[in-house]
Amino acid sequence: NDEMNGLAGLVSFVPSKGELFFIKDGNDQIPKSAWKQATELHASVCSDKGDGNKRTFDYVKKQVTKVILSQPDNNNDVSSFDLWSDTQHLGEYDIVILAAPLSTCEISFLLQSHMDESVLTPLPLNGGLLHTRNTNANEHLHKIPSLPESATRKYRQTITTVVSSGEYQSEYFHFSSEQTALPRSIYFTTSGKESLGISSITQVKGGIFKMFSEHPLSMETLHKVFGKNVNIEHVKVWGGEHGGAYPSFQGGGKDTNVPFCLHSNENNKSKVGSGGALFYVNAMEINVAAMEISAIGAKAVAKLVAKRMGLVVPRDKANVGEEL
Repeated sequence: NDEMNGLAGLVSFVPSKGELFFIKDGNDQIPKSAWKQATELHASVCSDKGDGNKRTFDYVKKQVTKVILSQPDNNNDVSSFDLWSDTQHLGEYDIVILAAPLSTCEISFLLQSHMDESVLTPLPLNGGLLHTRNTNANEHLHKIPSLPESATRKYRQTITTVVSSGEYQSEYFHFSSEQTALPRSIYFTTSGKESLGISSITQVKGGIFKMFSEHPLSMETLHKVFGKNVNIEHVKVWGGEHGGAYPSFQGGGKDTNVPFCLHSNENNKSKVGSGGALFYVNAMEINVAAMEISAIGAKAVAKLVAKRMGLVVPRDKANVGEEL
């Protein structure tokens, strides 16, 4: 399949062999568990510092629609982000973490003009640097490369279909009628997927099969593949109007890495806890998409934020690299 890159293709073969596992009660238990553990750890470490500072976790269930990087005032050279839900101001933050694909999050990232704060322009991403009133904005903007095309690719809908009482139809797959050693999994090429509409078929056990496709499968198609006795047991659509299961990899030939830090305050890099930083958990998904990849991205961003805030320091200061 020339739409897949090598890494994504390798990951797609993982379920074809060995034991498979799933998260009890659904994958959304992962962030819930992480939040619970972080809250408990925070309480045990930061409950009583004796410095009078209040340390709390606040959970606000709102759809963020705008993230605006404010300009620092004359008395404070530290920028911050204002988060908005339509016309409702949600608060001011030093660090923002985006944990959704850029192409589906439906968030506008904006920057206040250093001359007129009522004027908003698109926020330079891809590791862009903040320009303040004391620097030449145009000079900085010209130095900031735009995000690669791969960073904003649309995500593709995937449909999981589980059937029972199925049996490979030898005439459709051109198997010999006497052949007994049939493949457990079948992966379709681009032309094969276009003709049948199926990306892959995996035999779970006996006559139970699981398929992935971009569009719903008709009973006519299922009869061709599995015979007249096949029954549909479950159909799950991954995606929707603004989402999808995985990005369109487009073969991976022109993929360019997306940074975990989309925007950073240049003038305050040396200051511990300085604000104006935007981090991106889904940076690795342009190459491969899986729950494990999301977990790796989240851990990388957490370490970068901790490093920026001075909560962790490299063990070997003489050999500091970007390795996480």
